[in-house]
Amino acid sequence: MLAAEKENDMKINRQFIKLICMSVILPASSVSMAGPYADTLTKCFIESTSQVDKIDLIKWMFAVVSLHPEVKSMSAVTDEQRTGANKNAAQIFQKLITKSCVNEARAAVQY
Repeated sequence: MLAAEKENDMKINRQFIKLICMSVILPASSVSMAGPYADTLTKCFIESTSQVDKIDLIKWMFAVVSLHPEVKSMSAVTDEQRTGANKNAAQIFQKLITKSCVNEARAAVQY
């Protein structure tokens, strides 16, 4: 893979993880008003997410999106696969909030 392609893939991965973190974590709390604390938390999420975590999050997003009536017929995701993807995503978010980024999460929720 060319260096430019790798850099582009890394940029897409960072944006994807940021999107996931912002769309899942921030609306669930008052973090959206946290300003720099939310930015620090998002940065920690991105830096603390492994390549395996990113793949698991992609699988989770796909499993969720495949439930939409407009695309459901295009996917063969089973209930067991979706349940597994949900569990993996939950474990990733739990690890990020309670271990990898606990201080950043506390500050974001506090402010």
